[in-house]
Amino acid sequence: MNWNTQPTTAGTAATAATTGVAGYMQWDVLAQVQAMYAGTNYGFLVKDQTENGAGALQQFDSREAATNKPQLVLTVGG
Repeated sequence: MNWNTQPTTAGTAATAATTGVAGYMQWDVLAQVQAMYAGTNYGFLVKDQTENGAGALQQFDSREAATNKPQLVLTVGG
């Protein structure tokens, strides 16, 4: 698979506003996880709302980074 042969996306996007400063991003993905259990969603895709937009750059650190490592926080119930 490459950029030109990537699968299309479907479903409702979980959005998060960028703050313009380094730090953590947070998404509410309840609807997407519910769709996974229903068999209509098969994963996540993180991308800019407008690809190839002017002047915007998003960077995400991996778990190997010294700081700002990604976290998965689950809230169950109320």
